[in-house]
Amino acid sequence: MSQMGVNKCFPVGPPDPSLTDPPSSEKIKFRFLWPVRVMQRQLNHNDAIILHISPKFATAHDHVAFQWTVKMHGSANLDSDDAEELDECSDYIAFSLYLVDAPIPFVDVTAKIDVVANPGSPTLYSKSDSREDTQKYEIRVSRGRETELCQLDKAKMSAYIKDRIGKIVKLSIILELDAGLFKTDQYLNEKSPTPVHSFLTANYRARVRSKVWKKRSKHGVKRPRSASEGNTGKFDLEQAFNRVMERERDRLETIRQESLEDGQDENSRPNIQIEGPLEEQEKGEHLFKQLLVACCDSCERRASLIPAVSTDELDTEEESVDDIDNEAEENAFECPEENKAEIHDMLANMYFNKVALPQMEFVEDFANFLIDAEMNDLPVLKRACERYLCGELNSKKDLLTSLLLDLLLLAMVFDMPIMKSMLLTELVDRFDEYSDVDKLLQIDEYKKLDNRIHQMSDRNLFDLVDECKKFREQQKRVEILS
Repeated sequence: MSQMGVNKCFPVGPPDPSLTDPPSSEKIKFRFLWPVRVMQRQLNHNDAIILHISPKFATAHDHVAFQWTVKMHGSANLDSDDAEELDECSDYIAFSLYLVDAPIPFVDVTAKIDVVANPGSPTLYSKSDSREDTQKYEIRVSRGRETELCQLDKAKMSAYIKDRIGKIVKLSIILELDAGLFKTDQYLNEKSPTPVHSFLTANYRARVRSKVWKKRSKHGVKRPRSASEGNTGKFDLEQAFNRVMERERDRLETIRQESLEDGQDENSRPNIQIEGPLEEQEKGEHLFKQLLVACCDSCERRASLIPAVSTDELDTEEESVDDIDNEAEENAFECPEENKAEIHDMLANMYFNKVALPQMEFVEDFANFLIDAEMNDLPVLKRACERYLCGELNSKKDLLTSLLLDLLLLAMVFDMPIMKSMLLTELVDRFDEYSDVDKLLQIDEYKKLDNRIHQMSDRNLFDLVDECKKFREQQKRVEILS
């Protein structure tokens, strides 16, 4: 964690009653104790710094978790006699809170840091010191960025730490978070999509495109105008959905008739289903993209600017590489307009529940669906899939541990933070069932899981279980106070 991009801490003043939550808004308080031996690092002959990063810790409650670290950093050059000048200079010991992972990109948290005196050691504050124990500082922490914590007395804290170089100091970090942050429904009902691409996409895209994907046309292709264009009234999504599905059924029926004329068997009749990237390209435009174009005029305009697939021969190796680079730069297919997000979500849920879900029987089917969503730049479909799987986790409490580990693999590979949080917190309670990986690998279902992990991420079951162990340790470092 570098110093670049550190958010400074500004205490929150008296709240405006009209802008705050009702008084009954419940808070959950967590405490992380961090014993650290204070060491200085010599930069040169004249300068030294104090720099320590805490172990990761997790504030978890009701299947939602936020993972954090704390950084202590500052100059080690000032003597404690200069403590009164610390408030006017930048050489105080600062503490920064870093949000490692969370279901949302930022979170408002009330944070306080203090020193817990060791038995027989000098205390930071005497009984006669006036301390504003009730003063609270609310800060907004962004995922992937560090934010400086407010201190009640920077000068005294800095002097206390600098006087104990080489000794152990026990720090107490108390975080208060709104109880609503730990309700999964809050995130599943949000319209913002999960990230467009996971780390799997680039490797999968390169492997498939370089050999079998067909050439993209260099020119845009005109598409049918959106049925919603010019319609200022409420657009009936159900009717539009049915029209697109009927058109698709007609297209498939035509293919079936042509197949019969060519002498193919009746059983080869195609169905409306989720297919891999190659098959999707061969059969034409993705069905969900057709739904977006039919129901959202902004998506229709956006789609008209995206080059369409041609039926030319395969690219040469050089052209394939260029296509990969260009594809990586493309944004999501659906338009970014906020007022259209609800339409996108409704369509994604309809498509997932009516078209995709009836075809799914195994975890591999969900993996194929997620790959297809990423390859076609449709993160809203990832969101619909995550919403469904999280609903299953909420409603079914007797799922096999092997299935939970299988779903955790999907959550990590495809960057689905809500599902990942729910699964990690659930698996903590089942640690004894999967802690011995060598024994697990003697069971067929875990052998198959290990093979799937190899295929999707070049890792193994040991690595997946290790992630669960690390999270368990992070959660054990934190005490819930209220």
